Amino acid sequence: MGYPLAAGLLLVACAEDPDISGIFRTTSHLVDDDSCGTGEPAADPAYFRLRMENFFVDFYALASCDGPSPDTCDGGSLLSLFGATFVEPGDDGWTGESFAASSVGVGTPCLLAHVTSAATWQSDGTMQVEISVYSTEDATLIGEACKFAAAEARQDELPCTAHELLVGEKVAEAPAQ
Repeated sequence: MGYPLAAGLLLVACAEDPDISGIFRTTSHLVDDDSCGTGEPAADPAYFRLRMENFFVDFYALASCDGPSPDTCDGGSLLSLFGATFVEPGDDGWTGESFAASSVGVGTPCLLAHVTSAATWQSDGTMQVEISVYSTEDATLIGEACKFAAAEARQDELPCTAHELLVGEKVAEAPAQ
C-alpha cells in the first residue's frame, strides 16, 4: 500500500536541477539605474550567456555577448556592479544572492550592497534574468567595521538602487572561430 507513495517520493527526490545554460538573443532589456522601477529600454547586449561554472560550488555565471558564438562573450558578469551569479536551483531556474562591503580609503564611507538575481525559464520558452541591487553608504562604518556581514545584517534596510530585467530566446550556438 505504501509503495506508490514511496515511488512518488523517489521520483521527486531524483529530479534534476533545471539547465539554464546557453546563449540567448536578447528580446527585451529594461534598466532602472536609480531604483527598482520598471526601467527604460536598453539596446545592449545583443546576446547573453548563462554558463555553469564551479568555484567551490556549482553556479551559473552571466556574460554579455556580441553574437551567438561563445568567443563573442565577455568573461565578466553582465548586469551588476558586484556580479550576478545563480547558485540555488529552483523549479524553473536558479537564483542567487550576494553581499558586499567596500571602503575606498581611510575615512571614506562604507558602501554596503545586497544583490539578488534570478534566471528562470518562462512559459513561452524564453529565459528571464532579473537582478536587483540594494545599497547605501554608511559613514559610521570605517575601516575594519566595513564588512559584508554588515550588509547582510542590514539587507532589509538597504534601498533598491538598480534593477535590470533581461529576456532572451535560446539560440543554437555558433562554433567558436
